Order: sequence, then structure tokens, then C-alpha cells
Amino acid sequence: MMTFGDPMQSSDLFTNNMSILKTLIESKQIENDDRIPIIINNDKEDLCFMKHGPINFYWNNCSEIYDKKGLNSFKSWDDIKYLDFKVTEHMFVYKESSDCINNFLSNTQPKKLLHIVNTHHDNKSLFELDDWKTLLGILNKYNLSNVVIEIVNKFMSKSESYQAGVDECKRINDTVHYFLFTEPDRYTYCNKSYTDYGRLI
Repeated sequence: MMTFGDPMQSSDLFTNNMSILKTLIESKQIENDDRIPIIINNDKEDLCFMKHGPINFYWNNCSEIYDKKGLNSFKSWDDIKYLDFKVTEHMFVYKESSDCINNFLSNTQPKKLLHIVNTHHDNKSLFELDDWKTLLGILNKYNLSNVVIEIVNKFMSKSESYQAGVDECKRINDTVHYFLFTEPDRYTYCNKSYTDYGRLI
């Protein structure tokens, strides 16, 4: 069996890396995926989106959501390689939510990473939200061959099997990496358990 050292000893980990896949790859816990884009400039190439109540809409990364006022609009779509898309209940009432996904998926980047995650605001599984169905409809309009999708399910009020989430993700017309948080600092990926070292929001 191949073993790896302490994953937190890797010098390649990015301070603002909120992608679970990239964290696992850079800590040598899983193999590299050449389809994942290389981020040269986090400030320019990363984007976070969330809409909940008075919280609008765009930040450079999710660590800024509760410390900085978000932007109401965003224009530099062709620069964005990584989108952190927070799914909240009734978010698609706001046109900016669908515009965000559409603009990202149709931009000119040859490689993209889409991080989809639910939030503590709703205390529901991602798949219990009506917005999940809306999101599926948007994603399946596109050829996703150049988009790596990671879906993170956490902050649930009741337990859920990993396979149930995998089956939901199969409704997307391409390969999806699914992560289920079973505890605040533990998640399952490909039926293996991993530790979250507090880097993922």
C-alpha cells in the first residue's frame, strides 16, 4: 500500500486553496488530474459567489464573505479559472445566480474548476434544495469536458449515504467528484475517509 506523509507538510499548498481536489492532490493523497487548471494569480483567476438574504454576490474567495461587502456584478469572466459557487435556498430567484454559472461555463478558459457547496444557512443537504434541480438544468446545457466539477455536501440536519449523493451527481452529464462531510472535520470521497484541516469553507 502506498503511504504518504503528513499532508499538512506539503510546501505546495496554496493559502487560499478552497478546492478539496487540489488540496488532496497537492498533499499527495490522490493522483494528479491534468484537467485541473493551474492558478497563477488567485486575485485575478479565483471567484466566489453566494447569495443569501442581504449577502451579495461576488468575492475573490470565500474567506471574505463575512468580512467584506460583496460586489453586485462582475465583468472579467474570461480571467476566471476557479469558481466557488455556494448553493443557498431560493438563490435562483435572483438572475445573477444563473448569470454567474452561465458566464463561467461559457468563458474562454481552456480548463476550469467548479466547486459547488451548500452552506450552514439552510441546514439541508444540497440535494434537498429546489435550487439543486435548477442548477442541474443549467449545467446540463453545456459540454462540460473542460470543466472539473467538485460537489461538496455538508451542514445537513440528518445523515445521508455517500452512494445517494453519488447517484444524484450522476444526473450531471459529465464526471463529478463528490465529497460528503460526515463530521465537521471529516469527509468521504470515493468511499474513503479524509480529514479537513480547517482550510475548506
